[in-house]
Amino acid sequence: MLGFFYFMNHFIYIIYSLKVDKYYIGETECIQKRLEIHNSGTFKNSSTKTASDWQVVIAFIVNDRVEARIIEKFIKAMKSRKFIESLVSDNNFYLNFIALVYKKYNISILKY
Repeated sequence: MLGFFYFMNHFIYIIYSLKVDKYYIGETECIQKRLEIHNSGTFKNSSTKTASDWQVVIAFIVNDRVEARIIEKFIKAMKSRKFIESLVSDNNFYLNFIALVYKKYNISILKY
């Protein structure tokens, strides 16, 4: 009997707004839909409501929401713009980040 395999992926994303010069880190099942929500101001109490020019600067694929939340929390705990900018622009930093997340949490990350 042939089986049907469904691979559920979840995403961690970092978006940036030039208008407010800020980054935002989040997780979702659908990056495009979530980006539209951020840019539309749908959530009036959201920290992204101040701009409508959010762009994805980097995104990662993990297996599920549990893994996504762990990594999202880890990145937010850095509380560092420099950390985010290095993750986005420095491939060696990105590779070290991937290795660290695997070592610390046993979570494999793929770049989206």
